[in-house]
Amino acid sequence: MAALMRLVLEKDGWTVHRAADGKGAKELMRRLAPPELVTLDIFLPDASGVDLILNVRDTPGWERVPIVMVTAKPKDKEVNWAIKSGATAYLVKPFRQENYATACAASPRYRTTRTLLRGRSTMGCRI
Repeated sequence: MAALMRLVLEKDGWTVHRAADGKGAKELMRRLAPPELVTLDIFLPDASGVDLILNVRDTPGWERVPIVMVTAKPKDKEVNWAIKSGATAYLVKPFRQENYATACAASPRYRTTRTLLRGRSTMGCRI
């Protein structure tokens, strides 16, 4: 799934940085400038995706970065928790490539920087 999502984004001009777990995601957050988009799985080996949403929202410069959450186990409670914590979109795996591309393209920052196709980047974590 991660390879397909990366392909979808790169085909649309995104630069993708991927972390395998929460620890790796936090390291990327320390090293990288805020990206145009973050994609997170809700279940990670060492952290909750929702906890990472809160980390993103608490990191200076990252507060307004759109976050697309994905999961293979949808539960209303988890969806609501993710959205209330700051996710801007939520997709259930498996999903269609078009739906993922649309969720990413619909992010608020994307709309304001639409003409800067080569400058976009995203951070993904274990999808």
